[in-house]
Amino acid sequence: MKDYRMVSGKDTVQGRQTHGRGVIVKKISLSDTELDILQILWDEGSALSRPEILAKMPDKQWNPNSIHQVLNSMMKKEVLKVEGMVQCGRIYGRTYTPCITQEEFITIDTKKFLPSLTPGERLIGIVAAITNQEDIGVDTINELEQMLERRKQELKEE
Repeated sequence: MKDYRMVSGKDTVQGRQTHGRGVIVKKISLSDTELDILQILWDEGSALSRPEILAKMPDKQWNPNSIHQVLNSMMKKEVLKVEGMVQCGRIYGRTYTPCITQEEFITIDTKKFLPSLTPGERLIGIVAAITNQEDIGVDTINELEQMLERRKQELKEE
């Protein structure tokens, strides 16, 4: 199991503390399978049913009860919620969506591995390490510059 945690914030969203930008502040322990399911849902960008999640994990042979237990565990950890119902063959099944964005998760993850650094120091260190990789191109750097410029404008307006 992996352990993820963040520093506490000031606001509360659905009973959870948040940073001013909505990042969940909660200790989260996720298995590799739970992380795989979150990645599938983040990549999809919409709610998926259990059969749809299973179809996107062809390398794993699941007992239907096992995947059901994993999904229920994720809901108890408040990283997954039921979005609705959809017809799956002759029956109806739940559709699931993440309660945490990929960006929020990355923030939690970097805090765990670099706890002694300030958020600014973590950002600079991570950006420096990643941008020096050979497979990072001009388009990616341009997108990063645009994100930083948008955030700079937000901070000026506060």
